[in-house]
Order: sequence, then C-alpha cells, then structure tokens
Amino acid sequence: MFTQKTLMILGAGASKEAHLPTGDELKTRISNVLRVQDNKDFYRTKSVSNDLIMEALRHASQTATDSKVAMKLYTDAAAHISRAIPLIRSIDEFLNSHNESKETELVGKLAIVHQILDAERRSLMFEKHPTVQLDFNKLTGTWYNRMAALLFNCSLTELPTKLEALTAIVFNYDRCFEHFMLNAIKEFYRIPEGEAAKLVRLIKIYHPYGTVGSLPSMGVNSANPSPFGGDVTGGQLLELSKGIKTFTEGVDPDSSEIKAIREAVKSATTIVCLGFGFIPLNMDLLRPNMFALPTTAKKTYYATAVGLSDPDTNLIRADLIDLCPASEVETYLDNKLYCADLFREYARSLSLG
Repeated sequence: MFTQKTLMILGAGASKEAHLPTGDELKTRISNVLRVQDNKDFYRTKSVSNDLIMEALRHASQTATDSKVAMKLYTDAAAHISRAIPLIRSIDEFLNSHNESKETELVGKLAIVHQILDAERRSLMFEKHPTVQLDFNKLTGTWYNRMAALLFNCSLTELPTKLEALTAIVFNYDRCFEHFMLNAIKEFYRIPEGEAAKLVRLIKIYHPYGTVGSLPSMGVNSANPSPFGGDVTGGQLLELSKGIKTFTEGVDPDSSEIKAIREAVKSATTIVCLGFGFIPLNMDLLRPNMFALPTTAKKTYYATAVGLSDPDTNLIRADLIDLCPASEVETYLDNKLYCADLFREYARSLSLG
C-alpha cells in the first residue's frame, strides 16, 4: 500500500469509527430534523421544526415569485422526506428517486449539511478551540491511526511519493479523512499547518456527492470554506447546500469529477473499501466504461462488509471482480471485519502493496 497506485473507497462505516452516523442513523436524524409543525397563526401555516433549516428556507423563498407559495412547497417537501425516508436505504437514493422535485432536493441538501456539521461537532475529531491539537489518543483502535502507522513509516522527504500514489473516493459528506490527514501529518512530522495542507493536496480526493464545504486550510480558491464542525447561519447553510450533489449531478461529466473517479478505479493496483455499502447506485458511479481496458494487469481488493449476509457477501465479491476486469484479481472481502480490523488483519499485506 502506498508504493503502488492505491485507491481507498470510503463509505459511512469508515466515518462511523470517528462516531459519525451510518446511513441508517443519518436517515433517522434527517427525518427528525425535518418534522413539520403547525404554526399558531390565523393562516394555519406550517414550518419545519428546526429553526436553522427554517431560516435557510426563508432565504431561499425570497428569490421566488411568490414567497408564501414557495415556503409551502418547501414545508410540504420537508414533511414528505420526514415521513418517507425510512422506506429507502439512503438519503442519496431518496434524492435520486425524487430528482424531479427541486423543493425536495433543496430541503434534503439543507438537512444533510445541518446534520453532517452537527455530527462533525460530536465526533472524536472535533476540538472546540481551534488552537487545541487533535487528540489522537481518542482515535486509538480506529482505522485512521492504523492507516497512519502504514503511511508514516518513512521520512518527510519520502512522504510525497506515497501521497501521490494515493487516491480517496469518499462517499461521505463529512471531511473526516481530510481533517485527519491534515492534523496527523502536521503533528507527526512537526510541520506548519500550511505545509501539511500542501502535502494533503497531493492525495487525489473525490467526493462524488459533494461535501459540507472545504476546510479553510485545504480550500484553494474555495467560495465556501467551512471549519470542521463549524457553526453556521441560515444563509450560510443555504450556501453550503450548493456543495451537495445528487447522483445525477455526481455523474454529469460537465459538472463533476466522474471521469477522474472512474479512471482511478481503472488504474489502481490496490483498492481498499472501508465501510462502503456496495449499493447499485454507487457501484454504477464507480464503474469505468465497459469498453475501457484496465491499465493494470492485477488488482487486489480489500473490503469490509459488516452487516451483509454470507450470500450477499459472495455476490459483492463477484461485483468487485466485474467492476473493472483485470487479468488477475484477488479479493479479500469479510463481513466480520470492521474498518480497523481490516488494517490489523492485513497489515503486512497492505504495507507491502
């Protein structure tokens, strides 16, 4: 790992080890935050129970021809999401299924940003004061520290070569991976934050569904810098929601990084899937053009599959082999290993990769 082209595919289970929500937990939180309540006014209007999201919707409705009509459409969309989201696997799939409704899309994106920023604040990686260093003892036993142990067994001058060989496709909206890498490199090699940020930027990091903003230290000409777990106003929440993408937006070659994502899948020698759900929507997003030839003769997959049955795990194994054909494919897929366990189980194999 890190000596040849390595691709990490991160799902909600990866961030879970830092105490962020899984897909099911995020659905529940979004359902709760979008509950609609009756206002005690003459017109019997309704509003979203969360004040910050309601403030953001008021900002959005001001640009509409009729703000009252727009607000009713938004609150109806919120009520629908709150009631119906338990019926599908993820918020991504929900928004994709209702991509004809701009109101549903906006309300869903606002709820995502609100809940992910809140989850970052509650995570093991959050420090209330910006001057306080991240406490890596909190992350003992997580895949983050175990990955760092494989990555940092070199001098600072050797580190750029390893980072340039690494690509991360992050299906999460949070910035845990970037935040960890920035702070870990800064602390381990005792270098300024700006220098650490330059090194992290050597890693090719893609968020197919967007993020809740760029970390201030990492953003290059970013219009939406957003501190990890930062507090926002309703107007800022509305602005940050523009950084969230639906599946349709994520695969649009003119407005996304889909070509680079699929090229990374095609060219990687080692692919590590952590906490990734393997749902068809996301597998389709990763899949290179069926006529494109792989640029490597051998591919090795290491993947967690906690929560999947043995029959489904076997199906996923076949899906991985078919994802990007190579002359030789090895798959190490285990439905009993969490992300940290995978790095422990295959530590030597990954360090030699």
